[in-house]
Amino acid sequence: MIIKEMIRLDSHHYFIAIPPGKQIREIIEEWSLAFKEHFSYKVWVHKDDYHITLAFLGAATDPSLAQMKDNLSIALKKFTPFKLELKGTGGFGKPKTPRVLWAGVSEPDVLFSLQDEVKRACETTGFKLDERPYRPHITIAKKWDGAGEVSYDWMKDVTGEKENRFSWNVDKIVLYKIHRNKKPHYEAIFEFPLFQDNETF
Repeated sequence: MIIKEMIRLDSHHYFIAIPPGKQIREIIEEWSLAFKEHFSYKVWVHKDDYHITLAFLGAATDPSLAQMKDNLSIALKKFTPFKLELKGTGGFGKPKTPRVLWAGVSEPDVLFSLQDEVKRACETTGFKLDERPYRPHITIAKKWDGAGEVSYDWMKDVTGEKENRFSWNVDKIVLYKIHRNKKPHYEAIFEFPLFQDNETF
């Protein structure tokens, strides 16, 4: 029993991400409920699981996580809080039946600089990360499963993206543990604050 428990704990996967603010999560959930009536996906993301991935780590040992946290805490000292804005919706995969449905976000230079520092800190620790170009987004649904097709024009009407601007202040990033058989799936286990500019005090 002890050996099985140790193996189970080692099988958890981890990732680092930006959590949207409470209001942003509620807005995306409203969109999701509307989309769900029209589009067929196997998985609709729980509102508490919405996030912008910065680095997917996969499985990890306690020592490697501890070293990564030390490395990243040092790297993040150069960053201060910044704003992100919801920026439309879209999909990955076939245009009419995308495998992933997502909410887009604004792409300020600081977001890419932050992701680069996170990636560097993780790779320095020994983690092997995805080498594809970074495409920040918040997943709403995944695994297309049905007839019909996605209408992006209709989605724009639902989100009101032509008229509305929704933003939030990013003041931390979070290390998450994945629980496949629970909802929400993602547990926040460590927070990395972005440092306030001393001149604002």
